[in-house]
Amino acid sequence: MAWKLQKELLFPLEKGVHVASGRSLNNVSTHWDGSCATNCPGDNLEQIRQKTLQTCGFSKPLAFEDDLDLLLRVYPNPANNRVWVSVPNLKTELYLFDGMGRELNIDKQVEKDNRSYSFSTAQFVKGIYFLKIGDRTSKLIIE
Repeated sequence: MAWKLQKELLFPLEKGVHVASGRSLNNVSTHWDGSCATNCPGDNLEQIRQKTLQTCGFSKPLAFEDDLDLLLRVYPNPANNRVWVSVPNLKTELYLFDGMGRELNIDKQVEKDNRSYSFSTAQFVKGIYFLKIGDRTSKLIIE
């Protein structure tokens, strides 16, 4: 579970959209929370969440560092109306793609700190999207 969460850049203690039910659920949930009739893993869920968090060594959701110690952040995720993207410099390219790989138009605005962009997500339908930030790709869930 820890490997899968790290691979998908998901934070164990945050929420995401459960595709089958359309509900906003914890990233680590029981089948019962979604749409299944089983309570697996039952009473051990909180222990599993905490153990996954310890195993992964997560510090922040959707944060990663490269060799130059440049920090990129995307928040909030899941997003409702607006997303902020912190970048090492404003020359960093930023693109949004839908689940079919089509590039979407975003009207990004430079924030006052001159180290982040923001853009509205209000015009997009609920679902999973992908942000290309420089040479990185990050999953973005819009609720």
